[in-house]
Amino acid sequence: MNAGYPKLRREVLADEAGPAPTGGDVRVGLLWPAAYELGMASLGYLWAWDALQRGGADVQRYFARVGRLRFDRPDSGPPLSLEAGLPLGDREVVAVSIAAEADLGALVRMLDAAQIPVLRKDRERGPAIVAGGPLTRSNPAPLLAIADVVVWGDGEPAMARLVDALAAGIVDGEGLREAMAGAPGVLLDALPEVWSPCAAEGVLPVVARATTPRSAFPGMRLVEPVRGCPRRCAFCVCSGYSAPFRRADADRVLAAIPTDDRRIGLVGAGIGDWSDLARVVTTLADRGVSVGVSSLRADRLNRELVEGLVRAGTKTVTLALDGASDRLRSAIHKGVTAACFLEAVEICRGAGVHGIKVYAMLGLPGEEDEDVDALAALLREAAGRASVTLALSPFVPKRGTPLAGAPFAPLPLLAARLDRLRRGLPKGVRLSQVSPREAWVE
Repeated sequence: MNAGYPKLRREVLADEAGPAPTGGDVRVGLLWPAAYELGMASLGYLWAWDALQRGGADVQRYFARVGRLRFDRPDSGPPLSLEAGLPLGDREVVAVSIAAEADLGALVRMLDAAQIPVLRKDRERGPAIVAGGPLTRSNPAPLLAIADVVVWGDGEPAMARLVDALAAGIVDGEGLREAMAGAPGVLLDALPEVWSPCAAEGVLPVVARATTPRSAFPGMRLVEPVRGCPRRCAFCVCSGYSAPFRRADADRVLAAIPTDDRRIGLVGAGIGDWSDLARVVTTLADRGVSVGVSSLRADRLNRELVEGLVRAGTKTVTLALDGASDRLRSAIHKGVTAACFLEAVEICRGAGVHGIKVYAMLGLPGEEDEDVDALAALLREAAGRASVTLALSPFVPKRGTPLAGAPFAPLPLLAARLDRLRRGLPKGVRLSQVSPREAWVE
């Protein structure tokens, strides 16, 4: 049970900076079925919270885990809100923001603990459920049996329709389905034959209105200046195959950032391809603002950008290799060679960057032991020039991508490849990894 929750709630809320709750006539629960620090580091979740409050709803937030307290276990008791400790089951509408397949279990347990029937067909009464978030963009199918409405892709058009419906007093599942039907990105019963998640225009930049030192990005205001990606990497749900690249210009982005902010996080799948990135980073650095960038492109890195990041407090730069070798990166249309990557490492070292974080995958179609050896050799060379951390994950095929039908590598093969890579890495390279079994579940 969560006897310490009232005290913890007060402490957590006292640390948050942002708009005060507005109240309203419609009781909405905004549910993140994972940890508080991750939800408060999700710009989509923060945006939904803000949009619902601006729309006049009484919004209470619910998390699977807040500090050491949990609401995602069978013995946790009913989920209680962060704002006032109110039970989830008393909300008229539950808006779910969900990041990954791994969070589905927590979602089911939280709904069950709140005595909300999990399946839509079983909910004759009780809260209506509207679901969105990163998972519903990449794989909305698991939510179709649960939610009354699933938001697929960008959420702005669907949120506008939801806010209008709530303002009109429509809170039941069937009513919301009827009111939101036909809005871009709204799914009600099944996936369409053509993969076409919503791609909203004219919505950037998106700026979080709330910050907290308890977030996974402590005290950082998240800003989304770009959305989608111009690249066509065959494994990626954010590539130009289904997420066209959209961007705001530098002046608009800089004008949207509060002038008294001291920490800014620039996020977006295609952020490394944004032509205004260096200008925005250097302008913020001149203001004395600390800047973090989600991930950079090795083939677009330049001295001006990296020096601006260093002046803005960046100590570690994140670069994605994805495929283990030049051959595999070419096959998945990544477009980054080993020579290009090492040149980027040199630029970072020359600018005063302390560390390089590298994203890579094992288990891509056609991968051989020689590809794994190539990755180990490349990282050995990079480790001679900078401190290297490797963030490794198994390849998981995603709907809506050219590799959607590719097989998931057998677990014994992934284990063998991981062991081979470990043996090839120098001692100085730090390794963090996603469990092959967790990836298999995903």
